[in-house]
Amino acid sequence: MLNYKLREDFMRGVTIYFLVFCAISLGVSSEPYHGTVADFVGINSNVGAYDDQIVGRLAKIAKWMREYHNWNHFEKNDNVYAWDDTTPSGYGTWPFHTKFVQECIKHDINLLICLQGSTEWASATGATDAPPYGSHDGTKEAHYIDKAEFLAQLVARYGDNKVDAGLLETTDKQTGLGYVKYYEDSNEPDYWWHTPLWPGDLYGIHLNAIHDGRNLTTSDSYPLLGIKNADPNAIHVLGGLANYDENYLNGILQAADDRLPFDIINFHHYCTQGWGTQRGICPEHKTYGLKPAVDKWQTWRDKHASGKALWLTEFGWDTYKSSSNASSYVYAGEESQANYLLRSLFLLMGYGIDKGFIFFDKDPDSESTTQYASCGVLTDKKHGLQAKPAYYYLATLQNLLGEYSFVSVDKYGEGDPEVYAYLLQSPNKTTQYCYVLWCRNPGAKYDDGTTIINYQHARPSIQNAMLIEPINQQEYGQGIDVVLENAGTESSVVFIPALSEKPVFLFVEFDQPLSIDYNRIIINDFQMNLFPNPFNAEIRIDYELKTAADTQFEIYNMSGRLIDCIHTGRRQPGQHQQRIDFSEHNLSTGVYIIRMLAGWESRHFKVCYVK
Repeated sequence: MLNYKLREDFMRGVTIYFLVFCAISLGVSSEPYHGTVADFVGINSNVGAYDDQIVGRLAKIAKWMREYHNWNHFEKNDNVYAWDDTTPSGYGTWPFHTKFVQECIKHDINLLICLQGSTEWASATGATDAPPYGSHDGTKEAHYIDKAEFLAQLVARYGDNKVDAGLLETTDKQTGLGYVKYYEDSNEPDYWWHTPLWPGDLYGIHLNAIHDGRNLTTSDSYPLLGIKNADPNAIHVLGGLANYDENYLNGILQAADDRLPFDIINFHHYCTQGWGTQRGICPEHKTYGLKPAVDKWQTWRDKHASGKALWLTEFGWDTYKSSSNASSYVYAGEESQANYLLRSLFLLMGYGIDKGFIFFDKDPDSESTTQYASCGVLTDKKHGLQAKPAYYYLATLQNLLGEYSFVSVDKYGEGDPEVYAYLLQSPNKTTQYCYVLWCRNPGAKYDDGTTIINYQHARPSIQNAMLIEPINQQEYGQGIDVVLENAGTESSVVFIPALSEKPVFLFVEFDQPLSIDYNRIIINDFQMNLFPNPFNAEIRIDYELKTAADTQFEIYNMSGRLIDCIHTGRRQPGQHQQRIDFSEHNLSTGVYIIRMLAGWESRHFKVCYVK
């Protein structure tokens, strides 16, 4: 989206099927996502994040980044590429692109490079937002040869495959850097808000050219053409489509003929009634929310591209309202933005989407009512790149649940108020789980303060429970006291003081793993289990030795400094328990490492201490 545009989404209602625990039926949706939270959440950004020195901050909220890669920026003149940080780019000395990529790698961010727009010299009109077929009509693959060349050079540089230097047109001849695996060929090629349009059949011909150089011939002037010819293992992501249009998709299929010239299906969706309104819609809404759009895309995928992953690479809400109460049609306000983004991520996991990318990293203009101008999780530079509540909510999500795996939808809009509950399992695949819960007013378009007082979460055999809620200005949330009655029995129930539209994280421990296909991990001669995690004072470590061993426990901060070493002596085979009170060490809220040694064996865990 990067360029503002007028957009109006016309959606149809869909039937929502109710859910039962671990047996989910979501309309036409496939199985829920089953990876980790960290591997699901992405953020939209660009090379400016390096210039603004916010890459490290973004890494706290997302481990995937979709980079808008402006073609005219990096090849303003034919065959002069600006990736090496010394070749003049379209805008002077900026962008330091390779340094930007390296900064992302440093912070464990996976990059999806999204090629944005055209160049002036390869454009159909001379404008950078026009189709990239130059003076031609776009009806042949050869009309897109310059874009096929650019993408090949890009992939040859950042992909895994080392390409012969004679095929490289870059100044520094770097190749096979192994930095980037995923490449998106366009951003919203199905635009309708300016001309000339780029119909689906022409876009499909373009896909043939840039995917693997189909019907193109290499030459001295064009030595390398197409993504797959530069790196056969590179993943080609379809340009994010702004709207579901079956005629447009059928045009792509017709042009593709006997194949699908992409690896991942990609779409955008904003929850709104469209132009002329001044408020965005909550993500659960049965007409304007996420589900109707997801259903249509999954239906098309299952019919025409079975087995392909499905990514949603743009969704979000604005936060600015003027003094005269003017706002955009995706406006939600800061608190609702934070709630909607968190809820959307879990809704999408439950629907079976494979990745979700939030739009945007920072506001283009924090005091503009133009759509998408204030949808960042940070303010613009004029306002100091300040973090909004959404930033802290997302940081809390990553810090507490980043390594947890999504298991199932436990409740989907049940009751009045509607309750939503999603189950995740700890990275150790033990008896520790987390329920993400919230409620809302059935049928409401916007959050209205709906709250359930003393909500009862009843599940058999809960042994322990701890509740964390995300709050502004905190990256680990805050603990909320809960009451657990009938612990460890068939009638165990957790009483939550107030369940609201803000998602909360209920960490629980059962007396045995739930009936899903995950088992405890056994490392050589012992296994261990920590609870609660996160915790706000004392953590309990249950462990079982297969043979007798001398044992001790070590606490480290994330810089590797040893904080304490607890010698527990020789322990016999069987089950044991150790309690560690972090409040004795005057530690700040954060992530720490607990290392257990048993004889010659050791095991370490990340734990989250919430002071």
